[in-house]
Amino acid sequence: TKEGQSDEKIDGFTPDQRFFLAWAQVWRSNTLPETESQLLMTDPHSPGEIRVIGPIVNIDAWYNAFNVKPGDKLYLAPDARNKIW
Repeated sequence: TKEGQSDEKIDGFTPDQRFFLAWAQVWRSNTLPETESQLLMTDPHSPGEIRVIGPIVNIDAWYNAFNVKPGDKLYLAPDARNKIW
């Protein structure tokens, strides 16, 4: 286990997987296409889908948590991922 943490699965998901699922759930939305179009023109903030997919494809821990491999829809090659630190 990680220091002070359990690797116990809950509902079939590891702690790391639950972290990323929670992140995605924070930004999920159900909007009509017309509303989405209007928001894209008037709201300076990125849509929720972009707030999740944009950063997540750059996080190595996400690839490890879900065993994302080349050929998977959201796979981004390591040399194409943004690294800040």
